[in-house]
Amino acid sequence: MSRNEIFRSRILAAFLGLCLPLASQNKPISPAEACQAGPHNAALDQLAKDLVSSQTDEERNALLDQDKELATPALILAMVSRAKELKSAGGLRQALAADMWAQGLAEKLGDQIAVFEASFNCGLILNYQGKGEQSVERTIKSLVVAQALDDQRRQGLALRPLGVTSDQIGDFEVAHKYYARAITVFTETADKREPQA
Repeated sequence: MSRNEIFRSRILAAFLGLCLPLASQNKPISPAEACQAGPHNAALDQLAKDLVSSQTDEERNALLDQDKELATPALILAMVSRAKELKSAGGLRQALAADMWAQGLAEKLGDQIAVFEASFNCGLILNYQGKGEQSVERTIKSLVVAQALDDQRRQGLALRPLGVTSDQIGDFEVAHKYYARAITVFTETADKREPQA
């Protein structure tokens, strides 16, 4: 890739950084809201907290066995939300383990939005850990799910870190393609957002 193309990729990345906040203004129900929507909100939130705090998958499985009726997409979204908090506090390894477990549960339940959220968050964490190729693999999984859902917003969210990670591992041509696709998606979805009240 030439210096011009690398420069163009970097410009696209900067532009995309400006687009992301706009694209995420009109997002679907948040994990915290998902917990409040159900009848078991306090129990669900506590279980999510306990599952993310658990040190092993065996502990998580044992906890879930005690409250099987709470094994829902809302639980997975609450776990992802808790794992994001943990990730922000520097608990990357534990957040990744919790998100990977949550992704497995989402796949068992067949809830594709929950699969997207957990796999997307896994990809971000792997990037923060400097595991670029693993990050790309997880994030591509989330992109495939978003495409199957025909969810443009989630596709854009997945394309952006794919560009960033590809850039970081030196694959500038692929990064450029991801950035360009993300800009296209964000541009198209920006026209479809309803005005905020």
